[in-house]
Amino acid sequence: MVTSIAVRPTVTKLFETALRAVHGNDPNSAIPALEEALRSDANQPRFWALLGDAYAELEQFNAAVSAFEKAIELDRDSASAYAGLGRALTEIGKLAEAADALSASLRLKPTASRHVLLGDVLEAIDQDSDAERAYRAALAIESNHEEALFNLALLLRSKDPAEATRLFNRVIELDSSFAGAYRELGLILHRQDDLPAAEVALKKALNLDQEQPWAHIYLANVLWSRQDFVGAEEQFTAACDVSPLATYPRYMLGEFYSATGRPSQAEEQFRIAVRSDSNDADAAFRLGRFLVERGDLDEGKEWVRNAIAAAPDHRQASEMKDLLRWPL
Repeated sequence: MVTSIAVRPTVTKLFETALRAVHGNDPNSAIPALEEALRSDANQPRFWALLGDAYAELEQFNAAVSAFEKAIELDRDSASAYAGLGRALTEIGKLAEAADALSASLRLKPTASRHVLLGDVLEAIDQDSDAERAYRAALAIESNHEEALFNLALLLRSKDPAEATRLFNRVIELDSSFAGAYRELGLILHRQDDLPAAEVALKKALNLDQEQPWAHIYLANVLWSRQDFVGAEEQFTAACDVSPLATYPRYMLGEFYSATGRPSQAEEQFRIAVRSDSNDADAAFRLGRFLVERGDLDEGKEWVRNAIAAAPDHRQASEMKDLLRWPL
């Protein structure tokens, strides 16, 4: 008599199944296969690293961190595990630790993409000089890396606008459909008082993607500078429509109405902004300043105090308080 025996999949087959699932954007299927493989052999760093990738795909970043840390414990030379750990730590806001993990991955295996990710993290913790070095290191490996070019240009907008302009133009040469590059180029051109070129760039950005509130705002400011008040109002309003829950399009539209002699409409927009987010220091300050300038001192002061409470380092609110010698 022949006996049928169910053959248990080998750990290698389980790993291969999980690998196909992760690469096929099916991380939910990968996790059970990896957990079964790890029950048979928990000392395989590649199993833990792939488990980290699967958890990260599912945005379960704390679980991903644990898996990547186990992979690194088993293999201190796994550049991909350090890189995965850095990405997961970034997502949960542990940025200093993320920078350390990404730096470790780069010491083991430098890639342009990892340098870019490190640059992003360093910018977020206000280490701009180190971030610039990271982006330049990415470009030394891959000179046409669009994200490195774009991020470096963003970083250099104030420090070196000529270099930033060159970099944005290079991004556009590589990808003429990159709406963000046209948007940021338009902002720099406006700052350089090249209003016609700024308008062209910003309209191109919006032709590519209408759902960019900042492109609408930048174009509104260009048109305002060109005395096209109707066009400016249309663009500020479009920014509000694109991001109806955001505060900044509302208070910027409020500033426009205030400057063009429409105080009731200005107040309406400022109040919509603070209703959207009463803890937004910029929205609170702008309403407060508007009210103080109109002569409503008591309420205006209260909103400026709210701005300082929300952001103690808010420079404009602190300067207004000091100028008018208010007590806190």
